[in-house]
Amino acid sequence: MSQAQVMNFLNEVAMQFPDAISFASGRPHAKFLNHSNWERHQAVFTEYFAEQRGINTTKAANQICHYGPSTGIINGILQKYLATDENIHVDTANIVITNGCQEALLLACLNELKEPSDCALTIDPSYVGFSGMVNTLGKRVEPVELHRLTDIEQKTYQFNWDYLREKVEQLKHQNINAKIIYINPDFNNPLAYQLSINERQELLKICQELNLRIIEDDPYSRFKFTDSEQPSLKALDKFGLVYHIGSFSKTFCPGVRVGYIVAPNGAIAHALGTIKSLTSVNTSSISQSVIGGWLIEQQYSLNNWMEPINQQYLSQCHAMNNALTENFQHKEGVQWNNPNGGFFYVIKVPFNFTKEHITACANENKVICMPVSFFSLSPQIWARYVRLSFSYYEPEKIHEGVKSFSQYIVRNS
Repeated sequence: MSQAQVMNFLNEVAMQFPDAISFASGRPHAKFLNHSNWERHQAVFTEYFAEQRGINTTKAANQICHYGPSTGIINGILQKYLATDENIHVDTANIVITNGCQEALLLACLNELKEPSDCALTIDPSYVGFSGMVNTLGKRVEPVELHRLTDIEQKTYQFNWDYLREKVEQLKHQNINAKIIYINPDFNNPLAYQLSINERQELLKICQELNLRIIEDDPYSRFKFTDSEQPSLKALDKFGLVYHIGSFSKTFCPGVRVGYIVAPNGAIAHALGTIKSLTSVNTSSISQSVIGGWLIEQQYSLNNWMEPINQQYLSQCHAMNNALTENFQHKEGVQWNNPNGGFFYVIKVPFNFTKEHITACANENKVICMPVSFFSLSPQIWARYVRLSFSYYEPEKIHEGVKSFSQYIVRNS
């Protein structure tokens, strides 16, 4: 199965078995998707917008209801948020507001992969939406297996950056030009690892040597359960290499579809805005006004906002670990990680978990889960690994789902 087909397949399984507990999707918990204050957020932003432009709120509201600039209308607010919470200091001209992270990925790839010989690299395994999107563009994407999983229970990964050099050189000998590398450095999807500051600095240094830009996808860094916060690649970038991509889908609401991309420089941001004007035209000004007003009310920082959210997800994370321990502790050939943040566990099972197992597990045990092989361009390496998301369900439902999943694994081992 190609990575472009993965999401359709999982959606079909979910529709076929609507009563199944789904650990397949990294959806935020429904209790945090409260839209009751959206009108207030919009009113706050409308006043801000009017003041910024020297107009009254009626004119401001009318402008918000029309087509807006392709690069966005909340760039100044994002600039303050990024400086306050992420230590990313950039001009507003470097920021483009997008329709979620997916459009941001698309814009970066369209800007970088211009020639037939241009190629994207991706840390493998990683988010299927990137590699699938590159393939849809008719471009080549190559896996970079920088991590060798030695003991999933101890979360021991080895990052062999020399392999990145070797990969780029191998491609050059084939007249293929590696232009960008995709990485999700904080609580990675699907493996939930986090790069250390030394690993980040080394990656930046090597990419500068190789003239390789970095796409830093950052959906999970706000979901941390320990003092494990690391500076983003963008905050460390002294070379002008990094496209930093984020969104408010998981911290606020997926339905608003507001993301952003911080370009390596203003000229690239201008190019991204031009591409966007010819694809989606602009990101909904209505959605931007909700996010803009919310960020103003939060005083441009989500630190307080995230505290109860992370407490909830920590309890769900503990619930999944307890459920895995109760049901798999003495099962031979089964191991799992212990994440410090993000939405995911990864469990190693005694057999290759295929798409046929997804359907059978959903049908027989009413649980849907995601093989890690679906995230990989070298799927045979990850055939025995399964990703389980703990973000959507309360602890009781997590225990129920893991118990049913364990029954399927034991029966088929």
